[in-house]
Amino acid sequence: MPRTIEERLLSKVNHNPVTGCWEWVGSKMNSPGRYGNYGRIMYEGRVQFAHRVMFRLKRGYAPDVVMHTCDNPCCVNPSHLAPGDNKKNCEDKFKKGRDNRKATFAEYQLTWMLRSQGNSYKRVGAWLGFSPATIRKWDLGLCKHGPR
Repeated sequence: MPRTIEERLLSKVNHNPVTGCWEWVGSKMNSPGRYGNYGRIMYEGRVQFAHRVMFRLKRGYAPDVVMHTCDNPCCVNPSHLAPGDNKKNCEDKFKKGRDNRKATFAEYQLTWMLRSQGNSYKRVGAWLGFSPATIRKWDLGLCKHGPR
């Protein structure tokens, strides 16, 4: 008999009694960067993040971003998952010191201010020590690491 998606998810979880996290022990994303520790599972014909699938099953919808309140990327405990968007996720990362870009939130705010005054990506990047491409991504909201 085929198992439900919830049974499949729960069969690949270890419960951490100290943190309360339900730590995913199944397949994980195979990249060393920002997706390196996130669980993955085949659902609806494609590979998806395990925490997003769990959130959708328990809450009935899929927000733009599913944030981990426990800061454990392999956690799929529904009570540790919160809906968000790129801006909320970025702000949360800054508050908790998890931004790997080495920029301060003040630098992101300064970028926005300088750009709103008509300064070019190249000029703002030179002033702040970042590439024009990075400044453009922050300014346009194309990167999950900007304040907008």
